[in-house]
Amino acid sequence: MTSAGWLSGVVIVAAVCSASYAWEPALGITPSETSFERYGIMGGMTYAYGFAIADFDGDGRDELSFADSWTKQRSLMRDWGAHVYVHKPRSGNRLVFNEMMDFSENPTDGVVLVERQVAFDIDADGDLDIIAVANSHDAVLAYINPGRPDADWTRRVLSNATPGAVALDYGDLDGDGDLDVAVSMRRQTTAYPFPMPGVVWLENRGEEWIFHPIELDTESTEIRTIRVVDVDGDGSPEIAASGMKLGLLSIYKRDEKIWQKIPAVGINTKNSFHNTFADLNQDGRPDFIFGSGDGIYWADFSKSLSEPTVEKVTEFDGYKSAVIGEIAVGDINGDQRDDIVFSIVNLGIMWSTLNDDQWSTHWVTRHEDSFYNVGVMDYDGDGLLDVIGESEYPRHTLMVFHNQP
Repeated sequence: MTSAGWLSGVVIVAAVCSASYAWEPALGITPSETSFERYGIMGGMTYAYGFAIADFDGDGRDELSFADSWTKQRSLMRDWGAHVYVHKPRSGNRLVFNEMMDFSENPTDGVVLVERQVAFDIDADGDLDIIAVANSHDAVLAYINPGRPDADWTRRVLSNATPGAVALDYGDLDGDGDLDVAVSMRRQTTAYPFPMPGVVWLENRGEEWIFHPIELDTESTEIRTIRVVDVDGDGSPEIAASGMKLGLLSIYKRDEKIWQKIPAVGINTKNSFHNTFADLNQDGRPDFIFGSGDGIYWADFSKSLSEPTVEKVTEFDGYKSAVIGEIAVGDINGDQRDDIVFSIVNLGIMWSTLNDDQWSTHWVTRHEDSFYNVGVMDYDGDGLLDVIGESEYPRHTLMVFHNQP
């Protein structure tokens, strides 16, 4: 396909999203001097769910990849297909691939969904590529970066036998020196030839990718978090998977060719879609930062994989079933410590910071959209991390919330 150039006319909302709202006893949010200004990156998409942050053009500054997917219910403005974009700050959105799912035998024609994404150099040519789940058509797809602005991106099908693929991450899962992909699959009625929920990994053999099941037909049919991370610090990564319905976190550890499942006791991720890992306590080991219906928590695995120590970040007083969209980690206020950014669907985006061993929580934006996807990046190169938010229904819009210096 032929790539389009950068599209001008980025929508600017330019509304000040001050964090200095009155006390919110139901959420535990307090005023803050930090404020954010909202700008639109891409608005009015047909369907939006997922983005990746990476330096795709190699200039030392991060860009964003995302997809404008398609659903029959919102098909007024364009024809069938998912449009994959790269957004370069202050340069606009570049269409890099028009995904028509022409590789798939799935007869689904009501949706074309390119959703959650990661970025890594899948073909080892020095340029970062986009790897995404095609939830509607049972696939994991790689969009290959040509490394030149005048060349076309191409698509590689890593798997078209991952029905209901909904989340992914990457790492060297078999210790052979290259990067493999871990995938979670949901129970989806349109999956072809039949639903197959669970956790699998795709082994990288160069031009060929081999499908390996880890656990299929799991009780946790909505595993929305999957992370490849060295939880126990032994030098080999595990796969951590959490579900938002039953609220279970499982750690899959590979011994030779056998995967051992280790349930993490005391962690409840119910109602939390996309959780994350980061070294929150700065002990050199990754911690699990997760949401539950009543708050945000973090877990320390330094003493045990099966019985981690769980600490509270913030509690939603009066809320027992809040839906957490995504949790991201980064230094928002410049104090050299990680802060926690998270979204509550249909309420807004917040951030929590630690001062004198006490967490406080503040607004990024009060917004009724369903922000299922959030992230952090230095959008304008001023040294401060800004917040990226992507709303699903009703607006299907990708936004940046500029951290005011």
